[in-house]
Amino acid sequence: MSHITWINVNEKRVTDDQIKQLEQYVNYSPLSKA
Repeated sequence: MSHITWINVNEKRVTDDQIKQLEQYVNYSPLSKA
């Protein structure tokens, strides 16, 4: 159960703007560059 629950993606529809912000945020994460 390691879903992205910290952003409540399962409970809400993710808008394009939120997706863009998510992508930028994930790009800052060292885990994204695997």
